Amino acid sequence: MHLRWICLALVFQIIGGNQLPPDVQKCRYEDEKCLLRTSNALIKRYGKTGLPELSLPPLNVLKVRNGELEGGDPNGSLWFKWILTNHWVYGTENITLSRIRGFHPDPGRSQVEIHGRAPSLRSKVHFEFLSKFLTLNVNASGEGDSDFQNFRFITKFSFSPEKEGFVKIYNLDLRIEIDRWIQDIQNLFVSNTDLTVIVNEWINKNWKEYWVDFEPQVTAEMKLEFTKRLNSIFSAIPYKDLFL
Repeated sequence: MHLRWICLALVFQIIGGNQLPPDVQKCRYEDEKCLLRTSNALIKRYGKTGLPELSLPPLNVLKVRNGELEGGDPNGSLWFKWILTNHWVYGTENITLSRIRGFHPDPGRSQVEIHGRAPSLRSKVHFEFLSKFLTLNVNASGEGDSDFQNFRFITKFSFSPEKEGFVKIYNLDLRIEIDRWIQDIQNLFVSNTDLTVIVNEWINKNWKEYWVDFEPQVTAEMKLEFTKRLNSIFSAIPYKDLFL
């Protein structure tokens, strides 16, 4: 439930900017090997420290926006909602890109495709939990930790040329996969710590069933935030200035 961070958008910040650092190779259009090598080099060298010249913040700790996740049927026998605030994500400095395609000299003809993975993406969040199960109503709040193990993503998008050489992202598609989801939800039932332990154990054992409700919502939120962040970058940097 804690995957509404936008760490993926920051992957593209590593190839943005008016000037690359002197220790990083700049690439020609559509040079997939060079783009992949340069992007991974920037993540490795500046992932923990950030690089203001490229609008790249430190990737080891990211603040993401508040949000909500909901499952079940409000009018049925089971319904639940998570209200998430003070949400921080860790581990995006360990992202490795495995494929970059696209970035045509004519941005209107570009069909960009990016593949990448991180061994672990963790988050900490304050939550409010509302739930209805038959006649039982639950209203709880606390802190939660989450770990998406072997997180993988593929994103595809196109460019719409704008004035003065700038471009805008459109038609962005995103697919995410994980091998396992581990959660530690604290204080879910303040008056019954044993029940909190039982619920955590059930969630971690049956995470695939639990994930079915949230994955479409998480992906949709990521797509919106991803597009917004990318457009912010490309609206400040002319497309041609990204390449040799």
